[in-house]
Amino acid sequence: MYFSKYERNLNEVKLLEKVKERNAVIHQVNAIADNGDCLERNVRDIEISTRRNPGKEGKLMSDFEMLFLVLMILSIVVTILIAYINHTKK
Repeated sequence: MYFSKYERNLNEVKLLEKVKERNAVIHQVNAIADNGDCLERNVRDIEISTRRNPGKEGKLMSDFEMLFLVLMILSIVVTILIAYINHTKK
C-alpha cells in the first residue's frame, strides 16, 4: 500500500504522540514507585479496611457458626413438624 508523504508524516506524528503518552504513564508509575514504602503502606491499609473480618482470611463462616445455623434451621423445621402433627391429630 502506498502512502503519500503527508500520510506518512501524520502516521509518524500519531506514533510519536502514543510514545509520549506511554512515556508519561511510565514516568507516573516510576514516581509512584519512588514512594514505594508509603504506597505499600497505603495499599495494606486499604486491603485491611476493605475486609469485613480481617482474621477470617476469606472464609464466610467458621465451623461453629455453620453448626449453629444448621441446628437453628433444624429446630424450626422440627417445631413446625410437631405443630402440624398435633394439628392433624385433633
